[in-house]
Amino acid sequence: MSWSQVAKEIGVSVPTLTRTRLAGRMEVDGMLAMVRWLGRTVESFTFGYKEP
Repeated sequence: MSWSQVAKEIGVSVPTLTRTRLAGRMEVDGMLAMVRWLGRTVESFTFGYKEP
């Protein structure tokens, strides 16, 4: 899939994905859409999280 296709499927903008890829600041709504799409918890999507 292209970045545009992924963004459309998740419901976020391409710049949101780009910022995420570059470890930039995320907007809460974009992060929530991504964790929902991935089927993960918010905590597991944060920097420094370690699997239990």
